[in-house]
Amino acid sequence: AVASFVCGYFFIVGEVSEAYVWYGVAALFFAHSATTLQNDVYDAAIDKDNKRKGLLQGGQLSAEDAKKIVLYLSVMALAVVALTNKKYD
Repeated sequence: AVASFVCGYFFIVGEVSEAYVWYGVAALFFAHSATTLQNDVYDAAIDKDNKRKGLLQGGQLSAEDAKKIVLYLSVMALAVVALTNKKYD
């Protein structure tokens, strides 16, 4: 995903600003983490039946807390994008 982002950024913008690339990588990190954790919340019962080890299956992290973390990660991804929004002519 990061390589695709950097290639797309370069072709659209025509130059690669290192700071904006890192902002984009951070936004991708937050969005990917939120998506992965949300998937783990939905699959918790199946993963437990399949004896997968994890925080949700072991009870160290509740589903409600995981949903809150997903929300926070999503907000962080949107905040990074909103705060670094640069208009191009």
